[in-house]
Amino acid sequence: MPASPFLEELRRATRAAHQALDARSGVDAEVTRDEYIALLRGSLTAVELVEPALLGFTRAGNEPSRAACLRADLVALGAARLDLPEHPPIAELATEAGAVGATYVVEGSALGGMVMSRLVDAALGLEGRAQSYLRYRGDRTGEAWRRCVGELSAWGGTASTERRRSACAAACAVFALYDSALTNAGALRARAPNVG
Repeated sequence: MPASPFLEELRRATRAAHQALDARSGVDAEVTRDEYIALLRGSLTAVELVEPALLGFTRAGNEPSRAACLRADLVALGAARLDLPEHPPIAELATEAGAVGATYVVEGSALGGMVMSRLVDAALGLEGRAQSYLRYRGDRTGEAWRRCVGELSAWGGTASTERRRSACAAACAVFALYDSALTNAGALRARAPNVG
């Protein structure tokens, strides 16, 4: 099934930020326990700001809070400090369009979380423990993403150009938040210097 025009707009708008974040990710087959804890801490900082906005678009149902999953994973790893740096609210998330943009980033990241969980498991031998955030929906992740794509496409199919642009701006703001939070937590590699 081809992507909807709105989904393509979201992908184009966030492509550079998404690729930059992926390129700086410290999660690979040699990830250390400290690096994994940094990833969870940075993710928690971002999720605590973004998760409330998701309720403006998605139907959470009986799913656990992502922030609660992150906190449980950190406790399971023996991360003593769960205090996090303060981040200002993200104005772009205060509208339905903002919730749509945030949903695109957070729900899409669940697919990457499943890949990361295999790397973390192999590197740290956790046998699935301390990975409730990365494995948020487990075997239902693909199904949940397909459902989300349908909802995003339906919303975009009736939204005005201005609202679609606002959703794209919010998605970019969420990627920037994750980049900042993960960088501050020490979970991302340094940016390569600009050459040229």
